[in-house]
Amino acid sequence: DVSCTETAHCSWCFNKTVHALIETNIVRRNVYRCTGCDRLSLPCVNKPTSSSRSSLTYGLGGIPNPNCGFARGHDDDKGHDETCAMCSKLVDQWDPSLIESQLNKTAYCSSCFQKSHHILLRHKLGAVDRYQCQVCKSTTRKCGTCSDAFATNKGLVAKEPKCLKCKGQ
Repeated sequence: DVSCTETAHCSWCFNKTVHALIETNIVRRNVYRCTGCDRLSLPCVNKPTSSSRSSLTYGLGGIPNPNCGFARGHDDDKGHDETCAMCSKLVDQWDPSLIESQLNKTAYCSSCFQKSHHILLRHKLGAVDRYQCQVCKSTTRKCGTCSDAFATNKGLVAKEPKCLKCKGQ
C-alpha cells in the first residue's frame, strides 16, 4: 500500500512539503515531485518506511534516520541521489536560508569566464560535487586548488579539478 503523497523535508528547497507520487517502482524507489519547488524527489535510503522493503537493504547499515527527508531526483540518465541533504552531511539542519550560504557558490566560471552563481546539482559522499553556472549553464566543479573559480566538467574527471587560472591557462 503506497500513499499518493508523503510529507517530508525536500533536499532541493529544504522546506517541509508534500511530495506527490508520480512514478511507482517495484525494484527501485518510487519517484515523487515536491509540491514546494516542483522538482523530482525520492525517499532517502535512510528514511523509515512502512513499505515491504527490509530495513537491512533500505537504510545504510540497516539504521533508519528519523530526521532525514527526500533526496534530490534528476531528469537525466545519471541516476538520482541516494541520500537526502541531512544524511549526506550537506547540512546539519533543515533551514531554507542555508541553501545560499552552504550549497550554492559565487565564483568565476572556467567555461564563460564570468563571475557567476553556481548552483549545486549533484552531491555524493566520496565524489566531486557537480554545480551549474547560471550564466552559461555549463556543469562545473569547485577548483581543488583555489576558491576564486570553478573548473569545467569537460574531459577526464580528476579527483582534484583545477580552474583555468590554476592550470596556468
